[in-house]
Formats: sequence, structure tokens, C-alpha cells
Amino acid sequence: MEQHIFDLNSDDPAIYKRLLQINREIVHGAFVLTNPQNKILFRDTLQLANLDINELEGSLNSLTLTLIENVDEILSWSTANA
Repeated sequence: MEQHIFDLNSDDPAIYKRLLQINREIVHGAFVLTNPQNKILFRDTLQLANLDINELEGSLNSLTLTLIENVDEILSWSTANA
């Protein structure tokens, strides 16, 4: 499962550090950086062979909670230099 969250228009290492700190708190999935380094995605790898609704809901709930808890920072990063 992969979802584009925002375009990153800054090379500030503090943003990368903070994203790593947020990743530590995420129950399912993580924020990832595309190559070239301009998009932040949320990614969670799930096995399709035995995927059930609880696993999918867990991933979606994890993303929702993470975005809610960090909305101010994420909005400031996504609008910086836009």
C-alpha cells in the first residue's frame, strides 16, 4: 500500500530527522522518500495471499492517526517553498 502525502521542496536535514522520529511512532507502515528526493509517501507492505480486512484497516488507521498527530508539521513542510 502506498500513498503520496506531499511534495518536499526543501533540503532541510531537520525535516528528514523528524520524519525518522515520526516513523518510530507509527504502528504500521512508514514515511518514505522517492528518488529523486522530492515526494514523501506513506508505505506499508502487506501480503496479498492472506490479506484480511483487519490488516488493511490497521494500515489505514495507522496512516490516519499519524497524519492527525503531526498535521501542523506536515502542512508546514508541504507548503514550504510551494
